[in-house]
Amino acid sequence: MTAISMPGNEPANGERNFGLDVIRATAIILVLAAHTLHAIYPTPFTETIGTCAGVLGVELFFVLSGFLIGSIIIKIHNIEDITKLSAIKVFWIRRWFRTLPNYYFMLLMTIGYWWLMGGLPQFNAGRWFSFLVFLQNATLRKDFWFFGVSWSLCIEEWFYLLFPLALYFLQFFFPRKKQSLLVTLLLFCLLPLLVRCALLMVKDLDWDINFRKLLFSRLDGIGIGVFAAFIKYYQGQFWDKSKNQLGLLGLLLAIPLSIFFYNKASSIHLPIPGATGVFLKTLFFTLVSITIALLLPWLYSVKVARNNFLVKAVTFISLISYSLYLLHPIVIGFVCNILFTSNGSIIGKTIAIVAISLFISYLQYRFFERKITSLRNKFGQKKYAVSPD
Repeated sequence: MTAISMPGNEPANGERNFGLDVIRATAIILVLAAHTLHAIYPTPFTETIGTCAGVLGVELFFVLSGFLIGSIIIKIHNIEDITKLSAIKVFWIRRWFRTLPNYYFMLLMTIGYWWLMGGLPQFNAGRWFSFLVFLQNATLRKDFWFFGVSWSLCIEEWFYLLFPLALYFLQFFFPRKKQSLLVTLLLFCLLPLLVRCALLMVKDLDWDINFRKLLFSRLDGIGIGVFAAFIKYYQGQFWDKSKNQLGLLGLLLAIPLSIFFYNKASSIHLPIPGATGVFLKTLFFTLVSITIALLLPWLYSVKVARNNFLVKAVTFISLISYSLYLLHPIVIGFVCNILFTSNGSIIGKTIAIVAISLFISYLQYRFFERKITSLRNKFGQKKYAVSPD
């Protein structure tokens, strides 16, 4: 994605950062593995592993998206003395050309799939409308399962809408560029945490649906990614010189968090009061995002030879990651419910899911996503069409 949305970002100048591509590729592989394990081999162990993989994959997407989008917003914010609404409008147009067509296309495909399978939910008009404006997970409801991956896109799209608007208004109260950005960042990093803390007062809430996937309680994951972009822009020397130390700190923080979450993952979906605990519902998300952000300076600095097969594979997966993210649930359903009977082998189903997902995602990226995205260059002023790098 060109500094765009989750899951992928393709630099406007045609050059790609391998370290960031590694994050994208790792994230989509983790999500695909999680959903595949849940579908074809649902044992207690694989359910735990799948939960860990799925959670980490989406958190990687959030932080990476925030870093790339933040790099663009910060540059736009510093082009002129006052950031104009016209500049923000160009930003929105470019984001929406990148994200909305693919989303709506796959929403239609998902509706068609569930209609053919006889399991299309009987939503009223208002509920269907919520899927059009990315509000399906804005309340404590649990009925957006039929397009389950859309929850993270809702968080992305509303962040793209609200963060520039907040920055625009706050610049009149805090006229220094750095100051207005910092205040906006603090709001978007702290308010979602406070929302999660407030949700603790509501009994019998599901950790996955009502804490992890609730729209306005998860904006901080992207916000922390923007904060990493803030450090890179304003403290570039520190970013470069401290990359190894920050990366080591991120790894050291990742170890206890991983052990803690693995031990908790098996109890996440159990209807037992207090099974997940306060920390897992609140600060856990914040610390996971900070851990990923700490790894960014080192990963960003990685240089590799472009003709390497592994590099090409990572780049390919990164390029198709957005289409792959949206598409793979339908492929999993098709393979498990139509292509194979209950007698199909686990290996056969896995190979079919991976192969079909990669092939169709490439076609979708090549002939739809990329062509639609290229149209955005016809809109907006050139000076606002900046690259994250």
